[in-house]
Amino acid sequence: IVVKKLGDTVRELERKKKLLENSLNRFQDFAACTSELFWETGDDLTLTFLSSSNRNHFDIKDMDYIGKTFTECFGHCLSKNDLELLQQSMNQHTAFEAMYQWHCNLKEIILKIIGKPFFNLDGGFAGYRGVFSDVTEHQKQSDRLFYEANHDAMTGLSNKRALESRLEILLSKQNDHSHVLCYIDLDYFKDVNDAAGHHAGDELLIQLSKTLSQQVRKTDLLVRIG
Repeated sequence: IVVKKLGDTVRELERKKKLLENSLNRFQDFAACTSELFWETGDDLTLTFLSSSNRNHFDIKDMDYIGKTFTECFGHCLSKNDLELLQQSMNQHTAFEAMYQWHCNLKEIILKIIGKPFFNLDGGFAGYRGVFSDVTEHQKQSDRLFYEANHDAMTGLSNKRALESRLEILLSKQNDHSHVLCYIDLDYFKDVNDAAGHHAGDELLIQLSKTLSQQVRKTDLLVRIG
């Protein structure tokens, strides 16, 4: 009976081992197929794992990463200030997500770093697991959509939405600063459109916008409403 129970235990352990191996292989296959980079640290915040796929994309040349800090492995890709901010986030042992300027392969990309702490059975901090993601194109598209939503397509000036947003911010601040709102109406503009056509009217607005833009400060907001 004892031998039978021992045999059952061994077979159960072998079955669980096989399941773990399958899970590990599945994770490695997913990691190899993704455009992201997976990383892990120990409780001393030194690297214990770095997925092999896409290292070249992130300009990670050091294959001997075990036991090295982020600064030692990625110091050539991040600015000193960004490295300090990243280290501060990791020192708190809490989940974080942040964007950084990543310098790699003679170009600059926008990198999103996600880190999630994991803990041992006693509840003590055991390290971080996280992901590097190149979000450059996504950020460019987001910036472009934001620009288009807040600017006049023809003149390039800020639009009514941008003005309302700026006014809301200024009015919400409780300080002694004063502000000036100046409204300019272009007389006889309809006559230009009627006499020379809408193309001429559009060109007039564009040239006037350029002239006014040269006369205002960078802190001023020049808006086209209409």
